Amino acid sequence: MAGHSKVAPLMEQSLDDRLQTYVGKGGDRYIPARDSITAEGIRKMIEVVGDRNPIYSDADFAVGSVHGGLVPPPPAILAFWLKGFQPAKSSHEVDAQGVRHFRLDPFPVRGTEMLDEPPVKDQFDAFNEIAGALTEAGYSSRAGVGGELNLKRYPKVGDHLFYSDAKLHSIAGPKSTKLGEGYFTTLVMDVKDRQGHAIGDFRLQSFIFAPAPSAAKPTPAAEPAKREPPALRPWAESERVSASSVAVGQELPSLVVEVTPSLIIAGALFSNDISDVHHDRHLAVERGYNDYFMCTSGTLLLVSRFVTDWAGPSAIVERITWRLGAQQYSHDPLYLTGQVSEVERLTDSYRITVEVAGNNSRGLHANCTVRLLLPLA
Repeated sequence: MAGHSKVAPLMEQSLDDRLQTYVGKGGDRYIPARDSITAEGIRKMIEVVGDRNPIYSDADFAVGSVHGGLVPPPPAILAFWLKGFQPAKSSHEVDAQGVRHFRLDPFPVRGTEMLDEPPVKDQFDAFNEIAGALTEAGYSSRAGVGGELNLKRYPKVGDHLFYSDAKLHSIAGPKSTKLGEGYFTTLVMDVKDRQGHAIGDFRLQSFIFAPAPSAAKPTPAAEPAKREPPALRPWAESERVSASSVAVGQELPSLVVEVTPSLIIAGALFSNDISDVHHDRHLAVERGYNDYFMCTSGTLLLVSRFVTDWAGPSAIVERITWRLGAQQYSHDPLYLTGQVSEVERLTDSYRITVEVAGNNSRGLHANCTVRLLLPLA
């Protein structure tokens, strides 16, 4: 890892030229998810975030719903795409004395190849190509900063999903931020089932950076400057949403999430996001953060739960967009608040758009827009 936040001008020009040749590449083949969707996998996800929506857990209820069976929360689309702790070649080593070593090396922290997934000749791999080029130039840390998920239908238990390989939509930089200097990348993928029917698509925006010099040496996490929590709306157990009564400006009942190390680590584990910045304090600090922090899927699972707690099990999420800001560390409550921004009457349902804010003591952690359908009845 580079101990500086700048690269030489000549290298920077050469790097920019190389990165721009990647734009538009990828997306020309489909890769199967490692596992099929199972009730057990869904249960682990929803238990971590406390989501009690019966379409995820009650088989009888789910069969009678519009989905026709158990389904995962919408953000799970991102989780089934990830590989989890699949063995990487760099995990196994023999030292100069011939002694064997094993280190659990999370993929894709170093862009290493999987033991059971040899590289395909003459095929572009956006993740490894971009990560490799930037790491060589000293930009070796990564932060998720936003994205968009669109759903054609919820996948069901038994579905095996296929993901297009990532296509590089855009790359911009170098740009300076509080984390350091780096490049903003946007990758796009679409998802289908085994029969080739569309499930949805998503785009992921990341910042790949060289940590600022002040963040390069591991230090204890700094005590955050405390901020006042936002105004919170109480939850009423008797409150039931009627689609026809939803109005622009209506506020959702607030949710305060007591963020613990268990929530962060379990949320990352059961979302298959095993990047070390979500469970390893020393390496997270080395990469420019104060501590390990909540992964994107963990945040989105909480946002999805927050909105469907209010909208009810008949709600169908069509789209989630998000922008991420202040990292969500442990022992720092996350305050979720929401407001209806748009209501559209359709033939047999209402299309409702909700703006969700997730704040912690450091500021705005997540700014999300959730678009869903509610039946007329």
